[in-house]
Amino acid sequence: MISLLRKTQSTVRPLFRKFRVFNKISVMQSEFGNIKGQTRELDSEEFFTLYKALDKKILIDVRTNKEFLKHHIHGAKNLDITQEFFGTVSNNLDPDTRVFMYCETGARATAGAKLLASLGLTVFVLNKGIKGINSSIIEHGLISMN
Repeated sequence: MISLLRKTQSTVRPLFRKFRVFNKISVMQSEFGNIKGQTRELDSEEFFTLYKALDKKILIDVRTNKEFLKHHIHGAKNLDITQEFFGTVSNNLDPDTRVFMYCETGARATAGAKLLASLGLTVFVLNKGIKGINSSIIEHGLISMN
């Protein structure tokens, strides 16, 4: 009887986790889909789940080129926040594009996010930056690092 109970639990848990993730995506899309000119800090699971779910988006690494070349999230564009960042991004982004930003610890991305939000863009910041990425996010294939 105990082994049957364990088998049932092991089957139900992954299904429940999948449901939780899909439910979280739909809540996040409805909550974040219509805001403009705002910034939100998200933990690594929320950040990458929402990033995967949205269509019109860009992932920006605001660290220096040297930091970017050491390691970065696959698919990220490197726009160093110290080098004409504001003009480059503001002149080249559709206002409906969701901006996902990160740096090493979250400080530079938060500063950049505030600049972009002042232009009416919606920006999501990876809380604690690359250092805050949960290893399970990488293991489950939500992101890959170069």
